[in-house]
Amino acid sequence: MSSPHAPLPDRPPGGHPTVPVPAGAGSVSGPAHPLPTPAPPLYTIRDSRPCDLPITARLHIRELRMGLFPRLGPWFVGRWHRAYQESPVAVALSAVRRDGDSGEEIVGFLIGATDRAAFLRELVTRHRRALLFRGALALALRPGVLTRFLRTRLRPYLGRLRNAEGRSLRGQGTRTADLTAIVIVPSLRGSGVGSALVTEFLHRCAAAGTPAAELVTVTGSSGAAAFYARTGWVDMGGSVTRDGVQVQRFRCRTDGASAN
Repeated sequence: MSSPHAPLPDRPPGGHPTVPVPAGAGSVSGPAHPLPTPAPPLYTIRDSRPCDLPITARLHIRELRMGLFPRLGPWFVGRWHRAYQESPVAVALSAVRRDGDSGEEIVGFLIGATDRAAFLRELVTRHRRALLFRGALALALRPGVLTRFLRTRLRPYLGRLRNAEGRSLRGQGTRTADLTAIVIVPSLRGSGVGSALVTEFLHRCAAAGTPAAELVTVTGSSGAAAFYARTGWVDMGGSVTRDGVQVQRFRCRTDGASAN
C-alpha cells in the first residue's frame, strides 16, 4: 500500500507572502512590489470516472501487488475498480493534477466501501458473472497464478461466496467501512495526496452513517503502518496472508474524520 504523508504547507517557503507597497507611502521609496502569482494546486480530489479505469488499474498493479487480484492483470482489475464506481455503498476517488494544456494526470486513487458486507453482497449478485469470466480467463493465461490459486485460495473463495449469499438473506448487522486500496505515484508521496484521499473517504463513510473503517496494510517499510498509527488509526494486530506476507489491520472511527 502506498504511504501517504503530511499535507502540503499552505504558505510559500520562507514565511509570509510579500504584499504590495503603494508608491510614496511613508518613508518607503521605490516601485511597489506586486503580489506573487498564486501557484496552482498540485492536485485535486474528485470521484473516479470510467475513463480513469485503465490508469488506476495499471497503478494498482504496478504499486500495490498484495493479494490475488493485481496478479490477474489490468482487464480484471479495471472491471473490479468499476464495481466501486457504480456502487451506492462504495467510494472510488482519483487524485488529479493539471498536465499543462493536455488535460489531467491521475497521480493517485482510492477505492473502498462504506459498508463492507453490503458491497460484498453486491459483488456476488451484480458483478459476479463479469468478474468470474475475466478472472477465469486471466488465470488460464497465467499458469503460475492458477496453480497458486487452486492450492491456496479456491476453497476459501468458494466459502466466501456462499457466506455472502447467505448474509444477503439475513439482513444487515453493524456497518463497517473498508478502505480497500490506496495508491500514490512515487513522485508525490509525502505531498499530502494520500492524506487528502483518506480524509475524503472517512468523511463519506461518516455521511453514510458508518461508525468505523478498517484496512489492511503490509508490515514494514513497503506498507503504510507508520502513517496510519500517527493519524488516529488503531492497530488491531497482525497476521500472515496466504502468500506469506505479514500484514497489520487498522481501525478508525469516522466521526470527526481526519487523516491529518
